[in-house]
Amino acid sequence: VWEDLIQSGYLALLNGFARIPCCSTEGRALMSMDLASFASGIGPDAIMERLDKSLERPLPLSPKRGKQYVDSYIKASYLPKSDIMEWIASNYDDYHENYCLSLISTAVSGHEAKDLMHKVRSIYNPPSGVSGVSGVGQRPE
Repeated sequence: VWEDLIQSGYLALLNGFARIPCCSTEGRALMSMDLASFASGIGPDAIMERLDKSLERPLPLSPKRGKQYVDSYIKASYLPKSDIMEWIASNYDDYHENYCLSLISTAVSGHEAKDLMHKVRSIYNPPSGVSGVSGVGQRPE
């Protein structure tokens, strides 16, 4: 239960970060600081500081979609636009389509953004008989 609760907190951060339409380098750095602050605040030591000392110390938890998951997304937003598609192709099994579309919309504008968003949508929704990305990041059978 606690691991699911902690994972939900991380996913809430990721959802918030993915909804930002335009972000500067400084803004991305603040995202990383928010993530670090959240991770610090839910650690066993931080929890013990706020709880009755007679209670058992909580075990550290590492949900699948935890700090590293969100941090990877933030770091992907620093990539040059040419590398973002490669990151998406390698990670589309792990991240929701909307998160990847958000990466494109913050990195690229205009007609190029529409083209790349179309490519992202085709990765997540390939035509019948075709699986994901040809040669890169294919979904396991």
